[in-house]
Amino acid sequence: MAESFDFAEGLARHTRRVIEQVPNDSALPADMWGDLTRAWEEQTRLTTSVFNVISAAPSSSATTAAATLTTTGSTEILSGWVSPSEELQALRSYVHRPNRIEMVRGLARIFRLDGASHGSRSPLQLLEEASAALARPVGDSPAPTAVLVSAREAVQLALADLLRRRPRQEPAAKAADKVSSLGLQCGRPHLATDHFERLGRDLARLLDRLSVAKTGVLSRRQVSDLFDEVLQFFEAFLRSLDSTALK
Repeated sequence: MAESFDFAEGLARHTRRVIEQVPNDSALPADMWGDLTRAWEEQTRLTTSVFNVISAAPSSSATTAAATLTTTGSTEILSGWVSPSEELQALRSYVHRPNRIEMVRGLARIFRLDGASHGSRSPLQLLEEASAALARPVGDSPAPTAVLVSAREAVQLALADLLRRRPRQEPAAKAADKVSSLGLQCGRPHLATDHFERLGRDLARLLDRLSVAKTGVLSRRQVSDLFDEVLQFFEAFLRSLDSTALK
């Protein structure tokens, strides 16, 4: 919990410095401003509720609530701004945690996303392939397709697997609908009602960028940033679910 709050404090500090450099509201689309605002409102609400949870519930519940503070409200600001700045670079460096792949590995095993089904590769295997392609590129820089296609497939395969294991099957065609459906049926307590709606919108935007990027020419930094956003989504989404609610 101390680590979670430490990270949240630093995230707030770096985000404020970026916001102070924004020339006008057009730096982000209106819907992303709304999501960013609501994400920080949830941060504030959760910070307050965690202290109430500590005295009234098992420590695991408090830890779950605190952990969500480290995963909401960061991808919008990093993916939305296109103008580079010293403040934005500082925020990017702060949010990028080298051990995030380890966190995602642990979560993938908890949610049984590490085993292949029907002869295909598992979501975790696909993430490992993307990570290896980023760390050990064939040429001077990692090919976007080698990293981003595997990362995109990992997200889609993970969603398909989790949807099959929902307590109740219901229509969910779009990525955002799938995230919302899983959140409604398997979401952790203490989260705002629109928490999974925001995660769904984040994912839809991320999948669009992954689709466009795989056909373009990207720098190593751009490929690395996109892969890091995929890991951020996995961490945020899986931390927000209760694994025991799945079949």
